[in-house]
Amino acid sequence: MGKESVTGTATSEGNPFFHASPQLAAWTSDFGDEYLARNEFADWKLEYGKEAFRRMLGRISFVSVLEVGSNIGLNLWFLRELFGAEVKLWAVEPNRKAFEHLRKDSRIKVEKVWNVSAFELPLPAASVDLVFTAGVLIHIAPNDLGRATDEIVRVSRRYILCVEYFSHAPQEIPYRGRSGLLYKRDFGAFYLDRYPRLRPLAYGFLWQRELPIFDNLNWWLFEKGDGGLSPMNREVNFNHLNWADGQWGFSHRPQSGVRPRMRERECKEDHD
Repeated sequence: MGKESVTGTATSEGNPFFHASPQLAAWTSDFGDEYLARNEFADWKLEYGKEAFRRMLGRISFVSVLEVGSNIGLNLWFLRELFGAEVKLWAVEPNRKAFEHLRKDSRIKVEKVWNVSAFELPLPAASVDLVFTAGVLIHIAPNDLGRATDEIVRVSRRYILCVEYFSHAPQEIPYRGRSGLLYKRDFGAFYLDRYPRLRPLAYGFLWQRELPIFDNLNWWLFEKGDGGLSPMNREVNFNHLNWADGQWGFSHRPQSGVRPRMRERECKEDHD
């Protein structure tokens, strides 16, 4: 049996993203709606999610966050519970059902959410402290990837977090029996090659064996320009990193004296 086309059950009727790209057409169709049922909220997921974002973001300060491709907002829920009510959470989600679900969710209390794609973020330049994706860039075709990351870098005031599948060489792999929907690469290298003024602050690995709500994912945390940091502050930031298993990552030891802000996708290669 051959692979299905990327568009699947997508139709142009009532779908403003149908002509934007084949991938957007699929994710804003019934095919994208099915993803919601596979990624529901559940209390058991919370501690795993908080732990992952604690490792990735626990050593930086921010008051506003934008997730590009939020779906129903699981990652934003983890951030809300981890960093508290004082952090403003914003989201962009092209799937209409996921957008409506997130807009009405009382657990997250998202400040703003837009039913648009990564190609047209409705925000001024340098307007959000932290912009991130998690299992989203892998679903953007290589020829369109720069359009999305250009927007992410444009609206970020200081930090960019990228959480995606890794491959040394760009490759396409089947996704739920379909072609043209999932692409792996070294996304960290892609960011640095395209935006040489970005500075890597940390990178690491989310291991599914330990954090079962995620797949095996690599992550990179970047800062725009010099970020206003003095050489001393820059050195302190890097002193928070540990070398383990061939990768740099934040220390996993328990933290004391946590700052007030620190209160404390599922996206499988072919089976989510």
